[in-house]
Amino acid sequence: MSRAFIFNLIWIIGFLLSSGPLSAQTTYEDVILLKSAEVLRGTITDSVPGEQVTILLNDSLSRTVSYVDISRILKEPKRISKAEMETVRESKERRLDNAVYYQGIVSGGYGSGYEEDRLSFFKLNMIHGVGFHRRASFGPGAGLRILLEEDITVVPVFFDVRFAILSGDISPVLVFGVGNTFQKVNTMQDAGSIVYGEIGIRLLGQGKGGLMLTLGYENFGVILAPPGSFNPYNYSSQRRFKQISSITLNFAFVF
Repeated sequence: MSRAFIFNLIWIIGFLLSSGPLSAQTTYEDVILLKSAEVLRGTITDSVPGEQVTILLNDSLSRTVSYVDISRILKEPKRISKAEMETVRESKERRLDNAVYYQGIVSGGYGSGYEEDRLSFFKLNMIHGVGFHRRASFGPGAGLRILLEEDITVVPVFFDVRFAILSGDISPVLVFGVGNTFQKVNTMQDAGSIVYGEIGIRLLGQGKGGLMLTLGYENFGVILAPPGSFNPYNYSSQRRFKQISSITLNFAFVF
């Protein structure tokens, strides 16, 4: 890799980073510092050098001050009030309420089987979906199921659907999913199906991000080692296919 290529790559990256904020350029306002320590912020609409300055304040009132009373006149980045910030936030949320957008979800949790094997496991999922109106999403996902009593890791591939019952920032949420599981036994093998359902609460943050906490049921397929075997990755005969039914505790980060 030549030095010229590296230099050009660094230059391009730097240019992209520096040009990124152009779409959100900083706006400035006039600031008049009076000798009485009062500060006036707004836009200067008229100025008579040596006599007076007229400024349109941010609250839409106009005020004329004498040069004798002025300490300094500055230009500063415009401050955004809490009310303006809240207005911007509400505007973004209204756009999302009527939009279709990418919805990423990273979820994890713990499950405990309640049938004869009583196998417990940690779970991790990554979902790339489509969000609707900040209430619903669906899309494909994949993950891991790491069994704690066995030296086994299962890879589920599934389709995930989530729906918030209410439109507010805090809402009950329903989660459903169906797919297939795969497990390495000499080679990657079809281990069975996966079906899950969850119910819990959704906490929305700003924009489309948020957090979900749910309690659920999950049933997924796994290939267990035959009795007396200590290596579940090195057997082909006497494989025991098992559908694990479990209760799960789940959390999810939505972005």
